[in-house]
Amino acid sequence: MKEFREWLGINSLSLGNKKPIEFLNTSTGVDLVYDELLRIAHGYVV
Repeated sequence: MKEFREWLGINSLSLGNKKPIEFLNTSTGVDLVYDELLRIAHGYVV
């Protein structure tokens, strides 16, 4: 859980160099973060 919270605060290139936590205030943003996590889980880290 600690690592996940830290990840939420790190800029992501695939999210336009923004922090994932910035996207969690809308359902569309949650979907983008979820898709990013799926890419990471499957080894497609950008």
